[in-house]
Amino acid sequence: MHWFSRKAARIRGTIRGTAVMRSPYVKEMRAIECVGAIFLLLSVSFPAIFALTLFPGPASAGATSHESLFGQGEALKFFDSMIPGQLAAHHIPGAAVTVVRDGEVVLARGYGYADLEKGVLMDPDRTLVRVGSVSKVLVWIAAMQCAGRGQIDLDADITSYLGKTSLPDSFPGRPVTMRHLMTHSAGFEERVWATFALKSEDLNVPDLLAPHGMPARVRPPGEVPAYSNHGAALAARVIEEVSGLEFATYAQMHILGPLGMWNSTFLQPPPGELQERLSAGYSFARDGIKKQGFEYITLAPSGALSATPSDIGRLMVFLLEEGDVQDTVAGEGSPVARLFEVRFTPDPRIEGWSGGLMEMRRNGRYFLWHGGDTLYSHCLLLLVPDERTGFFVAYNAEGGSIAGHALMQAFIDKFFPPDESTMIHPPGVKCGHSPGYSGTYVSTRSPVTTYEKVFRLSRESGHLIDVRDSPGGGILVLGRTLCESDPGVFVNARGETEAVFRRDAYGNPAYLFLSKRPDAAYSRLEWYEAPHFLGIVAVASQGVFLSVLLCWAGAILLPAGYVKRRVFSARHLLYACLCGISILFFLLFFAVLQWYPAWYGVPFLLPLVLLLVPAILVLAGIATFVTLQAWRRKGEEMRDRIEFTLVTAAAFLFLWWASYWNLPGWNF
Repeated sequence: MHWFSRKAARIRGTIRGTAVMRSPYVKEMRAIECVGAIFLLLSVSFPAIFALTLFPGPASAGATSHESLFGQGEALKFFDSMIPGQLAAHHIPGAAVTVVRDGEVVLARGYGYADLEKGVLMDPDRTLVRVGSVSKVLVWIAAMQCAGRGQIDLDADITSYLGKTSLPDSFPGRPVTMRHLMTHSAGFEERVWATFALKSEDLNVPDLLAPHGMPARVRPPGEVPAYSNHGAALAARVIEEVSGLEFATYAQMHILGPLGMWNSTFLQPPPGELQERLSAGYSFARDGIKKQGFEYITLAPSGALSATPSDIGRLMVFLLEEGDVQDTVAGEGSPVARLFEVRFTPDPRIEGWSGGLMEMRRNGRYFLWHGGDTLYSHCLLLLVPDERTGFFVAYNAEGGSIAGHALMQAFIDKFFPPDESTMIHPPGVKCGHSPGYSGTYVSTRSPVTTYEKVFRLSRESGHLIDVRDSPGGGILVLGRTLCESDPGVFVNARGETEAVFRRDAYGNPAYLFLSKRPDAAYSRLEWYEAPHFLGIVAVASQGVFLSVLLCWAGAILLPAGYVKRRVFSARHLLYACLCGISILFFLLFFAVLQWYPAWYGVPFLLPLVLLLVPAILVLAGIATFVTLQAWRRKGEEMRDRIEFTLVTAAAFLFLWWASYWNLPGWNF
């Protein structure tokens, strides 16, 4: 602790001596309505007008710059030219940006409003923003501190530190370690259930790290990445057990305080005067920009940090100044020097994780980055270790995720441009590839054992990626044409590796790894798991149910001159109930999910809706017996036989569809 405090004091002194300028100025988990999308597209056509009317530009002219990196005023011009337009185009009230270089704050600047209704401007020194998953960086620093004290072993079974918290031994002989948690390779499935709360009383109900709240271990640890909020929270639980402190207290005593991050806290909401300076979060709908309430994060260490952008600047300086393993000042005792030695990549030819940050190679440079997303706040942190440069941006509305990634890419291309001479596949030159890669791949960061698996059906979730053959050669991935440079390795036009395939024991592509998405791997789906096939199954079964009900209703309700009269019996009532309950379940299930998002917990109506599945199963079993009797009985109308058979087959087809999505039973 003595070493950490000494180094943190030097960082505080460095930042206090830096001139910081003030200026006036929630992956996707929420589906955007079609009307909202139209408004978004329309707004892009006049961002300048919107920006001038709602978002004030920078009021002061001066800014600190670092000539060796940007040239005089280049950074200021860059952000001033981009961010106001982004705020307008994505309906975001405010943003703030911080850039550090060589242990100094190059730029700290606010744009737009922290509170639109009150007219409070975004101030990087005073305004607290929700940094989401950037909070995890502090968890990993804390883990390295504990490891440095000998309190934990990065390669030991974490259950030896967890006390009452336990993990199932799903893969005997292959325990989950702290190293696995730090590199998001523990093998957990994704869970979004109850990751947010509407009020503080719901923060610990239920305990998401208890056996019933933890995601299942669905892969052996150390094989492929799968980003996990629960994994980071589990790491924080280990730190709490070995230190005897709640994580919020530990972070304040051992990280935030020593670094001088006095405007930062894990407490929800921030205490006292800090809460008054907290930026609001906003959503956008057809009725305009709407202010939202405070977002409570149930897995607090994974995403509950509130901090000023300037405080995040202090954190970036610390990471950059102490993160280089060649830094003789850091020495062997530096927790951060050893932090970046904790690496994992599923393939040496692709980017992975380093020190809890995602690696990225772009324009021939090496970067480390991490996003931070809540429902209504989005931020992004980027480090350029070779240049001792850091960049942080925060937005206070839903559109901030798109804006942040666009700004990061533009920032890299502006100040670390590509060398065009490295292009190996100029436009128009065809490239080939080995056959067999086409198909649909699903993210390892997706639900597997619970009803949340159905979220894969939403393309907006990002769980699915299609790989197709490109007409000009190569393959199409995420709209980009990639060429095979080596077996299973695909590069872009600059020769940068973008995709690597791992084959199974039979030589078939099993996993897809993307350089721009090291947070997850993508496993290939079988043909019957593809969304379009599952969609056909659902539509076909529901179509049979609806068609039979309409035909029977017409035979009963329409005048005799229009249709031939039919004699209905109790058997027809059985099949009518089977059709009606199946249709009712299908409609209610998706209506409940849309009405009450899973991130606030299990919708209270969902358990009742899922009771319809065993009812369908019972009716389908009885219908099977009645259908067999109809075919055996002489004199049975062929029309009845066909209708009974169709409904029974559709019922079992629908039950298979429901079973694939883990809907039979209460799989929460």
